[in-house]
Amino acid sequence: MSRKDDVFALTIADLDLPILTANNLVKFVLNRTSMRSAELTQGTATITVEDVVRKVDEGGKVFYGAHRDRFMQKLVERGLSVLDWDELPKATLTPKVIKSRSKREWLDLPAIHLTNRMLIETVAGVSRHHESIRTFRVRELLALSEDPKRAAAIERDLLHLNRKGYLSLRAVLEEIGFTQKDGPFMRIEDPTKEDEKLAREYGITPSTAKLFRRIAIAKGWIS
Repeated sequence: MSRKDDVFALTIADLDLPILTANNLVKFVLNRTSMRSAELTQGTATITVEDVVRKVDEGGKVFYGAHRDRFMQKLVERGLSVLDWDELPKATLTPKVIKSRSKREWLDLPAIHLTNRMLIETVAGVSRHHESIRTFRVRELLALSEDPKRAAAIERDLLHLNRKGYLSLRAVLEEIGFTQKDGPFMRIEDPTKEDEKLAREYGITPSTAKLFRRIAIAKGWIS
C-alpha cells in the first residue's frame, strides 16, 4: 500500500485529534447536528479519513474553519501533499514533491494540484464547482484553446483578473521543466514587464508607463 492508502485507511480516532474536532468530523460525515456521546465515540473509531475526503469531494458544506484546518494538518503531518488530495494546502507542493513526478507524468495530472479553482475556471470555461475542474489536465491547461479568439480572451482574463495566480502557476510550471515550446499558456506575455522596463528606462513610475502604453495602443502606434 502507498502512504496515501495507509493514511486514508486511518480512522478519526487514529488521527489523535482534539475531541471537539473529532466529533465535528463524525457529524459532518453522517450529516447529523447532534449525537449521543457513545455514538460519537463509536464514530471516531469507525469513520475513516477516506470517508471524510469523499464527503468533502461530494460537496459537503459543513466542514469549515478550525476543524477543517486541524484535519488537514494531521494529513500533512503524515506526509500527504496536494498530489494525494487536491484540497490539501498548495504549500505542500514543495520542490521535492514537484520533482517526484517527471515532466511527462505532469502532463496527464490534474491542474488543480498546481493552482486554484478560479484560474482553472478561466481556462477551462466551466464553473469552478463543476466536477470537470478536478480532472482538467495540465496538458489541457498548457494548450489554452484551439479557438484563437477564445485563447486571446483567456490570456486577457488571466492577466487582468488573476495575474498573481497566473504568474505563480507559471513559475511552478517552469520549475517542473515546461517552457514556451510546451504550449500557448507558457507564451503569454505579461505587459507589466514592459511597463517596468519603460519605467526604468525613462525614470517614470510603472503606472505612468502603463498609461502611456494604453494610449499608444488606442492610437494604433503599437499593437
